[in-house]
Amino acid sequence: MIDYIEINANQSDIDFQIATNCSFFPHKAVNKLKKFKSVVIDLSIDGYKRSCEYSRLGSDWDNIHQNVLKFVDLKKSCDNIHVKIHSTVNAYTVHDVKNIKSYADNFLQYENNISFYNLCDPPHLSTSVLPNEYKEKIIDDYNREYMNKFDQNLFDKFVKFTHMVDKSTGKYVHDYLPALANFLS
Repeated sequence: MIDYIEINANQSDIDFQIATNCSFFPHKAVNKLKKFKSVVIDLSIDGYKRSCEYSRLGSDWDNIHQNVLKFVDLKKSCDNIHVKIHSTVNAYTVHDVKNIKSYADNFLQYENNISFYNLCDPPHLSTSVLPNEYKEKIIDDYNREYMNKFDQNLFDKFVKFTHMVDKSTGKYVHDYLPALANFLS
């Protein structure tokens, strides 16, 4: 897309926004991004460390972190580039809202460095699936607003879905999110 814009438009007239899961850094596109009027790079990071790795199949926190640092360096070297984290809060990551906010504050040291969104679809991954006893253990001032009312039917689907994904991927919730796994037996 960037190549198409470069050929068919004047980049210096365009505000460009792109999202990435930070699985790689686009070295080839860096010089082209610098030519846009402005660029917003949304780093789509839903969890922190283990919850990130579990909730996004194939993700590796160390790799993500190294790429975040590269995006931060890019932002520092280019006035037209703004980098922020876009985080969707779900049943696997709600306990880490405070940690991902702290991470953003440590590495993206400027205003509006993170936006949180409460997952609605699919509903069996929303925070409505979490039992009240679990929510009581993890609730804090950072994640309180994302705690939806418990729904037993969705919880049953969540448990079934989690076990199915664990079996098919070989990644088990008890290895990544042991506190949550205690409620899924």
